[in-house]
Amino acid sequence: MTFATDLFRKALLCLLLSSPFPTWAQEDTQTSPEPQAEQNGGEKPSPAPAPAAIERPKLDKQHIAMQSMAALAQASDPDTVLWLGEGADSFLAIYQAAWQPVPNGAAIILHADGQHALWPETSKVLSENLAKHGWTSLSISLPEALAASIPQRQYTAINNAEEGDKTPTEVADTTAANEAQATPENTTANAEATMAEESTLPTPESVNMSIDPETQAFERLMESYEYLRQQGLLNIAIICEGSAAVRAVKMISAIPLPAPSNPQARVANPVAALVSINAIHNLPRDADFKLPTALAELNISVLDIYFDDSEHSKRDAEKRKAEAARAGLAVYRQQRLPLNSSKLAQGENPLSKRVRGFLNRYVRGRAKTLP
Repeated sequence: MTFATDLFRKALLCLLLSSPFPTWAQEDTQTSPEPQAEQNGGEKPSPAPAPAAIERPKLDKQHIAMQSMAALAQASDPDTVLWLGEGADSFLAIYQAAWQPVPNGAAIILHADGQHALWPETSKVLSENLAKHGWTSLSISLPEALAASIPQRQYTAINNAEEGDKTPTEVADTTAANEAQATPENTTANAEATMAEESTLPTPESVNMSIDPETQAFERLMESYEYLRQQGLLNIAIICEGSAAVRAVKMISAIPLPAPSNPQARVANPVAALVSINAIHNLPRDADFKLPTALAELNISVLDIYFDDSEHSKRDAEKRKAEAARAGLAVYRQQRLPLNSSKLAQGENPLSKRVRGFLNRYVRGRAKTLP
């Protein structure tokens, strides 16, 4: 390589490094569009309108219950659909008239919590088969019971006495450890976790709590009872399942006894009998109620049916039987049955046979003793 060639390369390199920008870059800079504000005479463009907020309907339990009852009414035989009550207090009932000129009596059928008035294995089978064998049935819709209230969050106070027993070195180590854990990242993560947990809980704004379900259930029971009496049916039995047993016992206890025409006469209870099926002893928000004691205090015939599906069910059945024996209840029969099979839902099953046999023996013809 000659000296002249080397000198030429160095000069060319210096020329390239001294140039500020390539020609194509300068052309692009000059031909770039002007800002929108300059094109509009200095006025800033108006921001795009924000999308409208989506309005979501509040969770109204009463509205949802009415929709469920309306759907059940559409799926039922129109000749059996009956709406009792008035206006917003109306509720669905399935009325099955007895298949004979003079009914043996009537039965109000109460479904368990989480079911409906035509539940296949229980309410539907009972209402249809009782009607075929001379018993008018009225299966009514009940509101869902309130769940147990959420306990208030408990905060643990710092025990100053224990802190005072620590040495200065131990206190400093504890403070340093707490400060190390309380970083901004940890604080933000804990706050977000707490907000996410609390956002899943129902609030008074999202749930309609203006109607007490227990008051509503009591009013529906009384409305059904008065309706049957207006039809001339005085010997009435109540068939209830699960937590509906609590509601039925409270309703029967609240009915005043009529004054006897003869002071020496024995006044019969307006409700002739109670049939409980796998009874639950209390409601989630009424834990102090004692179903075995309240049931034994009723002066009526009782058929206590339970399913042998758990030890808890067996223990509760023993408690009810013991209270009835202590109270000397005149007619108390307890029956253990296997769980109902869905294959038996289309016809009469052991449950409906037991109930019908009990009503025929202890309730039929009882209307003659009432005033």
